[in-house]
Amino acid sequence: MPIDVGLKIREAGYSFSSDDYDIRQIIHVTEGELFIKEAAVRRIVPGATLVLFPHTAFKLFTRSRSYRGVYVIEPNVRIAAKRAASVIIPEDGTISAAARQVSEAIGRPSGMHREIVQAAGNYLAALVYAHIGDDKPEMRDDAFWIDFAKNLISCSLDENRHFGDIFRDIPFSHEHFTRMFKRLTGMSPKEYQMKERIAKACKLLAGTMNITSVAFESGYATSQHFAADFKTHTGMTPSAYRKKLSDGRR
Repeated sequence: MPIDVGLKIREAGYSFSSDDYDIRQIIHVTEGELFIKEAAVRRIVPGATLVLFPHTAFKLFTRSRSYRGVYVIEPNVRIAAKRAASVIIPEDGTISAAARQVSEAIGRPSGMHREIVQAAGNYLAALVYAHIGDDKPEMRDDAFWIDFAKNLISCSLDENRHFGDIFRDIPFSHEHFTRMFKRLTGMSPKEYQMKERIAKACKLLAGTMNITSVAFESGYATSQHFAADFKTHTGMTPSAYRKKLSDGRR
């Protein structure tokens, strides 16, 4: 589990140096720009991700602009390949979506706030380390992969994608993982996805978005398919649900 997950806000003129860094940290930049000096100076722009490794020397700094981002710090863990310097991952849509989830989780306090933030941080870390080849699946327990899958599903609710594409980074067969998911959650991945899509649709129906757009945003190719699933799970059509919400506000 990450030992710390949070937001980074550093003003212009910020500077931090280390001769022997003692943790592994991910910094995903969302605004402004951050620089790192090792053998040369490199710039991390919005959408890019910096990965710092233990036992490395570097200087982080800003120039005339501040920067904002999200971070995940992990304790010293076994690393697949020893790194002599940091790694910068160029903008990646999946990693950026995971970073937004971290930011949204931090800004949405609830009774399970810490657990939700930790799960979002775990997901971001797993994506980043898989991207650079430093992830070790055997270091992660079943609960980690369930959280990982839930976040994958949440990130792709508006995409009509096959589960094989969604779960390509999970190191288990589809059949094995489906059994594990159902054992730990009480439902299959498909059932969980459906529950999350209907929950998202309910939130969107509380606004002014037309029902066809709600269907597309919730991952449905047609409004007819959406209406059928919505009625199966809620007992009413999307139009009737919206009317009920409207009547309740009067």
